Amino acid sequence: MKKAVTYFYAEKIKFLASILVTKTDSESMFIR
Repeated sequence: MKKAVTYFYAEKIKFLASILVTKTDSESMFIR
């Protein structure tokens, strides 16, 4: 059970991280 919860949070964090990365990428491209 705990393993499933950890996996869920890992996926959630990866998802949020990818959103932040794409956001900063588009912003840096916009600045350029």
